[in-house]
Amino acid sequence: MRIVIHVQHFFTEEGRRAFPALVDECREALLEIPGFTSVRRLAPVEPERRQECHATVEFENQEVHKAWSESPQHERMVAKFRQHWTRPPELRIFKVEE
Repeated sequence: MRIVIHVQHFFTEEGRRAFPALVDECREALLEIPGFTSVRRLAPVEPERRQECHATVEFENQEVHKAWSESPQHERMVAKFRQHWTRPPELRIFKVEE
């Protein structure tokens, strides 16, 4: 059962500018994880929400997500994102139903 994690980040202005590069760096780290499927940046279409930073990360199953979330690579990536937070991100976890 594939798992998709939706993350909304709450960044400083500098963090919003860094977000695309941070996601790219995260993608590179995730490529080393067997069972990683994709990471995507999402851009709100509503003009008043364009400053929001959203991403999704997809894994083959919940066990792969758990292994990633407990890995040293994940902690290193979180530290890079954390330096730009105004508050911790909001995460929502979904299973893919097709």
